[in-house]
Amino acid sequence: MTGATWAVLAVTVLIVGGAGAGLWWGAASARAQVEAEAPAVLDGFLSSATSGDAGWADYVSPQFAASAPAIPLFGDAAAAEVIELSVSAQAGPVSYGTSAVAREASPDGEDIAWATVDLTYSFVVDGAPQTATATQLVWLARPFYYGDDQPAEAVDGKTPSRVGPWRVAAIAMATPDQLDGRSIAAETTYTTSKPVTRCKLPQDALVSLAEAARLNGALGGPCINDGGAVAAAEGIDAAELASQLPALNYQSTMPEALGLVGSYDVPAPLAELRIAAGSDEYVFVYAVTGAGGQRTSTSDARLIAISKAETR
Repeated sequence: MTGATWAVLAVTVLIVGGAGAGLWWGAASARAQVEAEAPAVLDGFLSSATSGDAGWADYVSPQFAASAPAIPLFGDAAAAEVIELSVSAQAGPVSYGTSAVAREASPDGEDIAWATVDLTYSFVVDGAPQTATATQLVWLARPFYYGDDQPAEAVDGKTPSRVGPWRVAAIAMATPDQLDGRSIAAETTYTTSKPVTRCKLPQDALVSLAEAARLNGALGGPCINDGGAVAAAEGIDAAELASQLPALNYQSTMPEALGLVGSYDVPAPLAELRIAAGSDEYVFVYAVTGAGGQRTSTSDARLIAISKAETR
């Protein structure tokens, strides 16, 4: 995921399906199915994604599936096991619109939908249970067909011959103006003894780690969890990994930090960096610290775990 989304929500709904799948428009039974479909797709996606189940891909557009390097909202399965991750989701009602312009909250004739989702992350850092929360918008879309096999946006005043299925198209950070006055969830129980200026981003922490590995032949540095404890998956030799880490500095081409949720001003509670070292790819897991129980733009990112990347 980038800072805001794993996938850019397209204005058109070409992203959601091929010509073969669809719901015929018009009959009362089909209309009832349409009205129930988007919430059911959302629930199915959240249930699978938050449990680390690969079945999440059944509920999303092909482009969304291709853009996610790991399980959305959950991250790499092997890394999740190391930090004993569990995720719960609470979705609000589904709203509907056309081409990203909100209309009344009805599925009739709409080609996009969205819902606010509150997430709670439970994980372990150096043996201590931690909890963090986040708020996201989950976007869905569906294609309309007008007498041919070409998927299109909904067209006002024109009756489609059929309508394709709803699919999750993107996940994005909810902004305050999208939440009708309620606050964005950004709590965390994870704290460290003191902030470190050079550890604001996972990439900063990675540079610090690579520098320590180069100078000392060990995984260390100021951006490690307090006490220097980092959970490592079974079979990882920390000294060998330190010798294989590429030399990095702030001018290096850096891997993208993949937050488990999108973020703007408030950083994601957990983020992953994938690094090739030797013949393997590793996942470095970072937790974001809080002050007064809240994550803020001044929070630190601290390395808490390392695993070998799960193969998708």
